[in-house]
Amino acid sequence: MKTQICLASLVLLGASLAGASQAATYTWNFANSGNNGSVGSNMSSYFDSSNSYSLTAYGYDTANASPISGSWNTGALTNNNLYNKFSGVGSSETGLGLASKSDFEIDNNSFIQLDIQNLLNAHLNNLTMTISSIQNTEGFSLWGSNALGTPGTFLTQYTNSGNPSSVDNILVPDFGTYRYYSVSASSGNVLIANGLTGSSATTPEAGSIAGLGSMITLGGLAALRRRKRSSAV
Repeated sequence: MKTQICLASLVLLGASLAGASQAATYTWNFANSGNNGSVGSNMSSYFDSSNSYSLTAYGYDTANASPISGSWNTGALTNNNLYNKFSGVGSSETGLGLASKSDFEIDNNSFIQLDIQNLLNAHLNNLTMTISSIQNTEGFSLWGSNALGTPGTFLTQYTNSGNPSSVDNILVPDFGTYRYYSVSASSGNVLIANGLTGSSATTPEAGSIAGLGSMITLGGLAALRRRKRSSAV
């Protein structure tokens, strides 16, 4: 019985060490002082700051204005060149917008769609998006889809109801369900701000796994020796 208790204790200790883990966070910044302006296309890929994973953005104009919520019949789509709007580091007027729109931002007759397939392939486990340049009475809506050029399922909405200007941070709903996420203004115009982040899945550290294996092995050897001594008596 003592041997069993000792072995169980070692296994539990090893399991607690295996719980120690590391999770990496990856950050995408769209606009900076070196790329301010139109990208010259409605499609552009952006790598995170560690140059590990890219996501691709697409810009569209729509025939029909976006609703605050619910399904969106966009009507005919036309391409709109993406615009890297840089107004200073940390400015709420810095981010990803559209070249032919007022203030180079996203209005309710347009949307920017993000393709995050590479993030899904890398098994990242969440996505946090920041929408900025939301003046008083302005707002945005977010959709998820598995078809390029289709906003798809309505996910969430925000309206600024009093602040002179604000930003809204969103832990993107239903991450992993959709390949594409689309942002449109529900009123006024907005930007997808710098600082979009994704996090890696939490996994046990290599040292913790090795420690667990060693402890189980040592526990097994100790139990075997005790059984041998007991048989010899």
